[in-house]
Amino acid sequence: IGGRPTVTKETHSMTDMISLIRLVNGGAISSDWEAQLGFSALMGPNSTGTSTETTLLGADLVLRWDSPKQRQGYPFFKFEAEAIQRTFEAASGIQNGLNYSANDLEDWAWLMEGVYGFAPRWRAGLRYEQAGGDGASFSQLRSADSARSDRTRLTPMVTFRASEFSKLTFQVNFDDANHLADKTQTS
Repeated sequence: IGGRPTVTKETHSMTDMISLIRLVNGGAISSDWEAQLGFSALMGPNSTGTSTETTLLGADLVLRWDSPKQRQGYPFFKFEAEAIQRTFEAASGIQNGLNYSANDLEDWAWLMEGVYGFAPRWRAGLRYEQAGGDGASFSQLRSADSARSDRTRLTPMVTFRASEFSKLTFQVNFDDANHLADKTQTS
């Protein structure tokens, strides 16, 4: 993370392990709508020092509408939203003769996605994502770090489900990110 060097650590006790807590609750909110809300926390050591830790906190929401006039599961609409925040304790040290100081790196991301199933086996959707953070990367400015620079992505998509086990998706990603040479990219 942030170009920082790592140290090798062995597992000696439960404190050297990662802990995960996940709470999810949901159900029908009407005859046509269902909702699910979830919260997550992940905590544990990272490899930049002997006592450094990383914490991830997340929340997610899913709303689904099923038409009362459905045929083969269509039409439907599904909305999903997710958010995550990471605090990464980076240790101080020396690498290749360069000194680096201890720093807490804060990163966050969120997304929203809507998918409409408009005909049997066909669906169309739109996803919007944004990510950013605080705290300088070690090997470069955070804005030039491809893993941590501020970014926005818009993705329209169309999917055809040929069977229960296969699908074909066409999507275009419109990226706007600080680390890109032209700041924008389409893929």
